[in-house]
Amino acid sequence: AAPLMMIGYASYVEDYVVADAIAIPGRPALDRSEQVERHHVSAGANWQLTDQHALALSSFVERYEGISTSQIERDIVIDLGGVELQHDWINQRGDVFTYGLVLQGEQLSQLNNGVSELEQGEQDRRAVEAFFQYDWFATDRWEVLPGVRYIHDDQFGDHVSPKLSLMFSDQSERAQHRIRFSYGNGFRVPDLKERYFVFDHSHLGYMVLGNPDLQPEQSHSLQLGYEHIAESGWQIDANLFHNRITDLIQTRPAGFNGSVALYEYGNIERARTQGVELNGNWSLTDNTSLRSSYTWLDTENLNTGKELTQRPRHLVRSEER
Repeated sequence: AAPLMMIGYASYVEDYVVADAIAIPGRPALDRSEQVERHHVSAGANWQLTDQHALALSSFVERYEGISTSQIERDIVIDLGGVELQHDWINQRGDVFTYGLVLQGEQLSQLNNGVSELEQGEQDRRAVEAFFQYDWFATDRWEVLPGVRYIHDDQFGDHVSPKLSLMFSDQSERAQHRIRFSYGNGFRVPDLKERYFVFDHSHLGYMVLGNPDLQPEQSHSLQLGYEHIAESGWQIDANLFHNRITDLIQTRPAGFNGSVALYEYGNIERARTQGVELNGNWSLTDNTSLRSSYTWLDTENLNTGKELTQRPRHLVRSEER
């Protein structure tokens, strides 16, 4: 069969000048200018090889370029790219085997008045991932979904992340009910921006500095949820979640440079997040629906006993589609 082809392009451009942003005692203040461009190209193809076999290929490249000028001129280029290949096989029972391979790459260069701020002139990283999952319809009501992902990063080595999901479904006269339970082991390598990038917003009073000593973030996550789908068109679901995280990556204060506050990325050795998420979806017309959600979040730095920063306790969203 002929493949279904997809291609996409997105861009973002920002160019502005902040007048009198740099104050110099005894001299006129200097303007500060900043130019930012981001270009993202994606492409892919899906093949329905037979009734039981399907193949999908997707790829993307992205470039971020930033130039800021005041007393120094900082030029930054971040290049990202990735390719993913996935194969789905449906057996005679209707169970689905999914497996595939992901290749990723990232490169960062950063110049300060034409001189590299990075030790090797530029920094790069490469990663390979392989994944497998088995969607097993054990009975008419029970679905079991185990899976595993293997990650090899050229700077942080190997890691294996397992996951397991269970779902119980029941159909009444006027609604469908689903109960879900899931466990997952997460592993996130710090990107080059978090390790080396200098995010200079000194005209707004702060800078965020990369930290080359960052360690990968690892987590264990549990989730229990209930979903109610009514025949009349409305839907609600509620989820309880609990996460234990080691080496959580987060920004933290790093002092001052004159009147400019400095922040840097750092690891929190042990942290916990947990809470409740409620979602509702209502059909207003045949073509329009309203979706709303509320999340209550409880966090703790398990080393200090304090709440994590930059994480709202209450979050409400609503959108019309």
